[in-house]
Amino acid sequence: MNKKTLLFGLILIITVTASSWYAIRAAHTIVNQPQSIAKTEAPDFYMTEIVDQDFNELGNIHNQIIAAKVTHFAANNSFVFEHPHMLMFETANESWVIDADQGKSAHGKETILLSGNVKLNQTIKQKPQGFVITTNQLTLYPSSKKAHTDQAVTIIESQSVMQAVGANADFNARTLQLLSKVKGQYKKSN
Repeated sequence: MNKKTLLFGLILIITVTASSWYAIRAAHTIVNQPQSIAKTEAPDFYMTEIVDQDFNELGNIHNQIIAAKVTHFAANNSFVFEHPHMLMFETANESWVIDADQGKSAHGKETILLSGNVKLNQTIKQKPQGFVITTNQLTLYPSSKKAHTDQAVTIIESQSVMQAVGANADFNARTLQLLSKVKGQYKKSN
């Protein structure tokens, strides 16, 4: 064999070996990368006209969410609700009805932030109980049946109107704590 052929063969073997090593290393890097592509901010699924019910240990409905559309984001296990209508059951006959323009959840459904025309109404045997609580934003904790807002709150009951800034609600204890700037007005009927 002549020296040129031997030199060419040696260069070819080194080139093929280096290229193979580089390709294997690149493939190994791609395979071992974190799954950042799967964890984008893009939604992984959506549902329309949904009814989602959570049950307590006795098999009774604990909470119910009805929404025109729900979109799920896998990256942080959150949901976006369009026009959510929620029912939080205290007993078989008593519940709170909560409506809003939209909602966003964190950590599944542990915390739900409702916004836009948020309206709460207590019902007994599916009949409204005469007072309505409204606010623009409400953070709801469905599993503990509590809620909080630092926004303006209005409570309307037949002839009286009460306004405040901020509120804490405990639906199990049946308490509503108004936090500041509380004003009330009573109109006597004729």
